[in-house]
Amino acid sequence: MNTSTNDAVMSPTLKNFRYTFAIALLCLTLIAGVSESWCQVPYTTVQYAVRVERDVEFGVSVDFAGRNARLSVDIYKPVADKNCRRPIIVLVHGGAWVKGTSTDNSIVALANNFAQKGWIVASVNYRLGLHATPFYQMYAVCNTDVSEPCAYAADTAEILRANFRAMQDVKGAVRFMKTRSATDSTDPQNVFLVGESAGGFTVLAAAFMNVPDKKPAECFEIPDAPAPDSDMKKYGCSRDDDNRARPDLGSIRGTLYNDEYDESVKGVGNFYGGVFDTTIFEWSLSISPPVVYLFHQGSDVIVNYTQGRPLSRISQECFAPLNLCQSYSPTPMAYGSKYIYQLFQRSGIPTNTFHADIVENYAYNGNCFDNGHSIDSPVLRAGTLVEMFAKVVQASGNKPELVCNTGSSVQEINESTVRVFPNPAEDFFTLVVPAKFVGSRYRIVNVLGVEVMWGVIESTTQNVEVGGVAPGIHVITLSNYKSKVFVKI
Repeated sequence: MNTSTNDAVMSPTLKNFRYTFAIALLCLTLIAGVSESWCQVPYTTVQYAVRVERDVEFGVSVDFAGRNARLSVDIYKPVADKNCRRPIIVLVHGGAWVKGTSTDNSIVALANNFAQKGWIVASVNYRLGLHATPFYQMYAVCNTDVSEPCAYAADTAEILRANFRAMQDVKGAVRFMKTRSATDSTDPQNVFLVGESAGGFTVLAAAFMNVPDKKPAECFEIPDAPAPDSDMKKYGCSRDDDNRARPDLGSIRGTLYNDEYDESVKGVGNFYGGVFDTTIFEWSLSISPPVVYLFHQGSDVIVNYTQGRPLSRISQECFAPLNLCQSYSPTPMAYGSKYIYQLFQRSGIPTNTFHADIVENYAYNGNCFDNGHSIDSPVLRAGTLVEMFAKVVQASGNKPELVCNTGSSVQEINESTVRVFPNPAEDFFTLVVPAKFVGSRYRIVNVLGVEVMWGVIESTTQNVEVGGVAPGIHVITLSNYKSKVFVKI
C-alpha cells in the first residue's frame, strides 16, 4: 500500500521568519479588520502553506558505540496562520532503531499534513544503532531490500537499550521545543507525540515511562556486548573502533534541557508500534493521563498487533519456509496496538482518553506481501488523530482568536522582549518591542546584507507589511541611542 499522499506534501516558497534566541511568550493585538476565519477550525482542516526549518540541532548524546551523536529536528511551520499559540507535535520515525530519518517519505507526508492544519511539527533525528549479532550470514537469495542486517541484534538487551536511548532523545526534543515557544509562536502547554513503528515504541515510552523504577534492568550497566560478525562492517552496522562496553544509560529523563521545562505531553499517537512493558501504563490509572491514539493492522509481520516478539512473524512465516533469509535474532516480547487497546478497556481508563483504529486482516502465513507494517490510509488516520488531539487543545483554553487578537498580552513586556509573529509570515508580521524602541527605526536586510525595507517603530505592537519583500531569510535590526537588537526572520 502506498504510505504517502499527494495532498499531504507541499513545497511553499514563502518567507521564513524565525528567531535565533529565546524570548518570552507573548500574544498581542493584530490590527483591526484582520479576518478571524482562521481561528474557527481547531487544528483539523488543511488550509495553510508550510515552511520547513531543516536540521535544527538540539543536542549531542553518546550512542551505542561510545561516540557522540548529533541530535536534530526538522521544524514544520504553518505560514500566515496568525496564531501565537500553535500546538506542537513531536514526530518520530521508525526503522528498528538502526535506520530511518526525519526525511522518510511517510514521515514527511505526516509532518506536512499536520502543519497544514496549524500544528508546529518537530520531526526528530535521534540516536540510532545497536551492537550486532556475532553470527550473521546473508543468504544467496536474500538482500538488504528484504532483510536489514543491522537489525540483527547481539541480544534482547540491545533492543531495549536502543529504545531507551531514543526515548531519552525524544524527551529532550519535547523540552527543547518548549523552550522555543516564543521563537515558533507555540503553546508549550499543548505538546503531543506521534511515532511510527520503532518511533511508536519510542513515543509511548516517552509519554508513559515517567517513574524511575520502570527503567529496564538492561539499561543499567551490563556486561560488554559480544564482538559482531565480521560481515557486519560490510553493511555499515559496526566499526573496528566501536566501544562494546554497555554502561548505565542514566535517567529516564535524559540530560538535555532539564532546567526550564518538563517533558510532559497531552497526547501520544502510535502507528504500528507498541511497548515492551505494559506496567508503564499503571500510573495513568491514578492521574490524568495523556490521550492515546492507536493504529495497527493485523497483517503486520514486523510488529505483531497483539503480542509477540518484533520481527518474529517475518522470520517464521516469510523467511524460514523458503529459506529466504536468516531469521532475525531473538527480540524482547512486545505488545502491539490491539493488545494495548484491550488493556485500556479492561483497566477502566475513561474511554474518551483513547481511540484505536485496528484493521482486522490477520492471516497466518498469508501476510508476507501485504505491506501490513504501514498506514493503510495516511490522510484518514492522521485526520482521526488530530481530531482527538484538537479536542484536548481546545479544552485547555487554547483559543488563539481570544488570546492573540484581543489587545491583551499573556505577560507584560519586559526590557529584553522582542517578538515577531506569525513565524513564518506571508504578507505581514506583528512586531512587539519594549517601549524604549518606540520612535526608533527598524531595518530589514537580506542574507547578503542588502537593506530591503525600513520603517519607524510607532508603538510597542505594530504590523509590518512584507508582501513586497522577496522570499528568503532576513534580519531585522532595531536600534535606539542606547541599544541595538538583531533578530533573524
